Order: sequence, then structure tokens, then C-alpha cells
Amino acid sequence: MPFDVFFYNSGAESLAASIISAIACSDAKKPEVMLPAYACPELVSAVLYAGAKPILVDLEYQKTWINLEELKQKLSENTVAIIAVNLFGIPEQLIKIREICTQNNIFMIEDSAQSFPRMSDNEFWQGDYVILSFGRGKPISTLGGGAVLCKNDNLKKFLPNESEVIKIRKISGSLLYRLKIFLYNMLLHPRLYFIPHGLPFLKLGKTLFKPLDSINSIYYDNISILDSNIEAYMHSHLEKNILRISDIVSKSGVVNLPVVSCQNDNIPNLIRYPVLANSKNQRDQLFSKLEMAGLGASKMYEKPLNKIKGLEEFFLHQGEYPNAELFADTLLTLPTHRYVTLSCIKKIKAILRG
Repeated sequence: MPFDVFFYNSGAESLAASIISAIACSDAKKPEVMLPAYACPELVSAVLYAGAKPILVDLEYQKTWINLEELKQKLSENTVAIIAVNLFGIPEQLIKIREICTQNNIFMIEDSAQSFPRMSDNEFWQGDYVILSFGRGKPISTLGGGAVLCKNDNLKKFLPNESEVIKIRKISGSLLYRLKIFLYNMLLHPRLYFIPHGLPFLKLGKTLFKPLDSINSIYYDNISILDSNIEAYMHSHLEKNILRISDIVSKSGVVNLPVVSCQNDNIPNLIRYPVLANSKNQRDQLFSKLEMAGLGASKMYEKPLNKIKGLEEFFLHQGEYPNAELFADTLLTLPTHRYVTLSCIKKIKAILRG
């Protein structure tokens, strides 16, 4: 049975909508939602907006996956859902999380904001709800918008009404939107990586907590280019860059996260190539060299959720998350997009193996 698609104005709003639906279908009096301690702060924004309490769970050691044993220990009668995050495009342990959800009569919300299939969605996506984001840096980017995919008729009934009228930008807003698309695509080129830091509207390199204040419908401009962007993604041939970088990483003495997380070395499409350095100091040195060479490296979210400014108060009494903290301290990600040339890859090789 195919998914029905419900569009909203962002991935965070789409996630909040799914949590609202899950709560409505639950008997929990004080709803709680489980999520990994290392993730985008927007997950917390969505949980809070929906009226639930976020419960953090540590990662497995040097993996992108949530720690399943800790997850089981933290389940309670108030647990409504587990957010399973396909971080960077690396699939979570979806089958195992699905089993836990079934055994405890709770819902699995699959956060696929950083992951999009090239195969049948029936094979790829496993969640009761699947969340997509079309924001900057996502596999299918229209610089805004998001969606909830859902098969279950009962769950669909409780998703907030998106609004029957898709929002239309004013002419000035539409022109600005198209300018942002032009600049975003242009600035993906390695020779121009230095420019975005001077463009505050892109908010690059910042991990911020911003409370969610409403759920809105998507803009027509974003939907109008969605099909063409999906088509371009399907024919983007990123596999060559991913395999080349994987080979370099495997011989560089750092942890090759996609390889250690995926069965049979079957590396999926990745929005960025994540590796773990042997220490925070080594990560920072590598990042500095890659940045000076204009190679578009990133530290992603530099802290676990409980230590991000504005979120500390929500997690004061939930404990510590040593694996998530180590992950945040040692994570380095490398670009995989179409403008990463052989010359860029040779420079990455020289720095990682230097």
C-alpha cells in the first residue's frame, strides 16, 4: 500500500504534526517521545510543540544508531513514539526499533530528513510516519518545506490540517526565493565555499535551538520544483564520489562510519560523508586544514542535545550521554555533492592521510 503525503512548511513542522497524531492515538496521560541524544535541535522543538516530553537516549559507541538497551530501559507507560533518525542517510536499526514499538504498542516515527531512496519506498521506509525535509542541505532540497508520509488511515485522520490552500508568495517573496535557490546552487562550487559565511540568511555552521511556534502549509514555489528536483537526485550519480571518499577514509586511520554502520559495506546515498577522528583535537586539526583548503568540511552539531544552549533546562535530570558527547567531539563530515571534483578528492586524501 503506497504512502499518502501530507505537506507542511518545514521538516520540523512535519515532525510535530506526526507527534500530534501519535499522541491523539495513544492513551498516555503525560506523553513522552524518545529520541537520540545526538540530533538536530529541531527534533526537540517539534516534540515540545506537540505537547510531549522529549526523552534522550545515548548512541551506540561510535555509531549513528540509538542504543537499544538504554532505549528499552527508558520506555514507560507514557511513551508514545520513538523517533528513528536516518542520520546523514545511514539507516537506523529500523527493523529492531519496529519490533520494540510493536511489543510496546507505540509508534515509530522515521526521521528521513537526511535520507531519500533510489528504490521503492515500500522497501526503504519502515515508519508508521516518515518525515521528509526539503530544506537546505537535504537530499531533495527546495530550500523549504517538508512532508509526512503515512499509510495508516487512522493515523492520517489525526494529522493537523495542512490548509487546503497552499501558500502563495508575493511577487517580491517569490523573486527572493528564486535568488536564494540560484545562490545556494552556485555556492556549492568548492571555489566559492568562502562566500556563504558572509550571507547571514543561510545561517551556515550554526546549531541553534529555535522553538516551533506554528504548523503551516507549504509554499507553492517549493512544491512546484519538487518533481524536477527528485528527478535530478535520481540521476545525480553521487555513488562515485561516495565510493572514492570511502576508500580514502578506510585507509586514513579514522572511523569510517558508513562502513561500520551498514551491512556488507553497502553504503547508501549520503548527504555528507561522516567520519570519526580519534580525538577532538585531531578532528579540529583536520577540520582546520580542510577548511583552509576550501573543501567544505563540517562538524555538524557540535554538542549533544542536552548541552545545546536553550535546551539544557529540559534535560537537567535525565543523565549524561557519553557516546553522544564523544560522537559530537570527534565527528567530521565531508561533502559528496556533484561539484566535488577529482581534484577536491585528491586534496581530501592528502589531508586525511597526512
